[in-house]
Amino acid sequence: MTFVKSHVDSLCGYQGFYAGARRCAGLEIPESRCVVVNRRGTRMEGISEKLFRGVGFAPRFYQKLRALDPQLVHAHFGTSALAALRISRKMKCPLIVTFHGRDATMTPAQARRSFRGRDLLRAKETIAREATSIIAVSKFIRGRLLEAGYPQEKIVLHYNGVDTSAFSPDASISREDSILFVGRLVEKKGCIYLLQAMERIREKRPDISAIILGDGPDSEELQSFSKQNRLNVEFLGFQPPEVVKSWMNRVKLLALPSVTARDGDSEGLPTVLLEAQSMGPPVVGTRHSGIPEALVEGQTGYLVDERDSESLADRLNTLLSNPERLISFGVNARAHVCDSFDLRRQTKKLESLYDLVTDEATKNVNFSALA
Repeated sequence: MTFVKSHVDSLCGYQGFYAGARRCAGLEIPESRCVVVNRRGTRMEGISEKLFRGVGFAPRFYQKLRALDPQLVHAHFGTSALAALRISRKMKCPLIVTFHGRDATMTPAQARRSFRGRDLLRAKETIAREATSIIAVSKFIRGRLLEAGYPQEKIVLHYNGVDTSAFSPDASISREDSILFVGRLVEKKGCIYLLQAMERIREKRPDISAIILGDGPDSEELQSFSKQNRLNVEFLGFQPPEVVKSWMNRVKLLALPSVTARDGDSEGLPTVLLEAQSMGPPVVGTRHSGIPEALVEGQTGYLVDERDSESLADRLNTLLSNPERLISFGVNARAHVCDSFDLRRQTKKLESLYDLVTDEATKNVNFSALA
């Protein structure tokens, strides 16, 4: 997860190490800062990984971690909390768990369908009791955690940040008549509703194209829909962060048509929303999860209801047909992210939380007051 890496890389008062069952493909992490059970993918290491995932047995792994003398363990996603809890117990240090989306919104029945979901269900009460602090990445996620029974005094609202110096627009590049979509091609990302909107946009603006960056299980179905309806849409598949950033500097708008999936899967606060606004293009998104917390209606973009492709098309057309508003929204969007979601500022807040949980004198602090 690139947003996890960006936060670790921006730490000043702490040095972050990555620990887990195996490396995450596509993330460039220095070997010296990565401790995993299955490093080389051999048969024996595969067995060790299964033992670690199943019962937490991994003596060499824990030995390497002890040599680092960690001060705290920070688990990203509640579905990784059980493994992190085992590590924090072995290291005898505090545990922080961040919930990002589906880990907080799925029902028990849905959780039982996956290995990690079952882990979370099995360990929920223990995590609630033993975690020193629980981070919600949006007010929406905080609400879901409270509904699920996690203790209010442990939950702190902490928005993810974006590196506004790296995600900065290049004014020398002219923006194309294009709408950008970035995300995994799964139900909750709502790409189908952008394609339906493109059918309507074509009636007024046949010159407008859509660029789809991402891949996933719905890719074939979405591409088939686009071809059948002869839409001006390009599917470019998964792209590295630099390519995504380049497109954010080239397009006029970003569409973020996220929805609550049938299995309850929801967004937390999509990082792409912050990155895009930092790069300048206004965003038309849905009233879904944390999106309304980071998109200022009528100032940095527009909000529409989930699955309302007609309103999505209307709002996209409104901005495309009004160059002055398009520019002013883009200026507002960058200023908004710089003021409220800058990575360095958010990292300082996160490190202040780290200081609290590692301080023996603040064991009984009410973390909800930090929100």
